[in-house]
Amino acid sequence: MMIPIPGRGMYKGATGEDQARGVTGVTDVRITAKVGQLLETLPEAGSYLGFIFARGTTPEAAEAAVRAAHQELTFAISKELTVHS
Repeated sequence: MMIPIPGRGMYKGATGEDQARGVTGVTDVRITAKVGQLLETLPEAGSYLGFIFARGTTPEAAEAAVRAAHQELTFAISKELTVHS
């Protein structure tokens, strides 16, 4: 699963990675966003927050695992500040 960016802002970090990795079927969670990075939503964005990988006995089981893992993750994204001179 490609973890979507929910809204434009500055990436501050993520919590829940260990819990997400503990979901049955999940093989890895990779957060690729960097703290301080300006995030953009699609179609402007050129990246995602990260990725969740899973295996299952059926495609539906693997999908359920990545969705459950995604629910364990919380992302801190602050609004972008605009400075006018």
